[in-house]
Amino acid sequence: MDKEKQEEVLEEVEKKKINWKRVIQWFLFVVVSLVGVFFLSTYIRWTAEIGSKNEILYTGQEEVKIKELKDFLGFDLETELKENQAMKVYCSSKFGDSCVTADYTSGIENLLRSPRVVVNIVLLIDLIILYIIFKERLSGKIRAYIYGGLVILLGIYTIGYEIFAVADYYYFVNGNKNVVDAKVVYELVPNNGKEFRPVVKYEVEDTEYVTDIDYKAKEVGEEITLYYKKKMPDKIDFKRSMVKHILPSIVGIAIIVVGFLYLKLNKKEKPEKEEKKAE
Repeated sequence: MDKEKQEEVLEEVEKKKINWKRVIQWFLFVVVSLVGVFFLSTYIRWTAEIGSKNEILYTGQEEVKIKELKDFLGFDLETELKENQAMKVYCSSKFGDSCVTADYTSGIENLLRSPRVVVNIVLLIDLIILYIIFKERLSGKIRAYIYGGLVILLGIYTIGYEIFAVADYYYFVNGNKNVVDAKVVYELVPNNGKEFRPVVKYEVEDTEYVTDIDYKAKEVGEEITLYYKKKMPDKIDFKRSMVKHILPSIVGIAIIVVGFLYLKLNKKEKPEKEEKKAE
């Protein structure tokens, strides 16, 4: 009896021990999730309260007084512009003296500013952490359906997003009779000056609009055909290639395939596990 009681006591002690490995796993899950929430909330706040209200297309105009100008990483930038150059800046107020500027290069730092990219990375890391936490607690079949299903849903979301983007583009451009010729009037200067991003000017019903667009223009003075919404002339687009949507769609298909393979492999392993239990 003494031996049995001793074993029971040891079992109780083991149960009461803090599983630090599990604690660390949950801590990582919470931290990663909070990073995603913080980034998304910051992006929404920036778009709603800062970006839309304090954006200035700076071309060297005297009425805009900029005391200091920084990039998104906090480094100081020069405010001197050459002829036909412009810079998009966000200031503390319309004529504020503390401003930051946007970077339109194609570097990894800009990719990680995309809310879609960051949220997807956070979701992927969270799924991996949850898998590690629950892989021993759930049966193989239940685990396979949960994680396989989540992976399949992620793939469907990826493909769906790309399909929506392509459909929205074709709906906006094809058959749109609201067409206007715009002229490149400035080169928008990014932080490191690696690419030419045009600032165009166009006129709709005696109202002049000036904005930058993601168009592969070569020089100031070039003309571009734009399509706009009749009730919102500042909502514009242009004819462009949809090739960039192919790779994400392929990735989405690959994710779905991985999800189904995970389910299939789990079902194949089930009889073997049952045979071992029977033995």
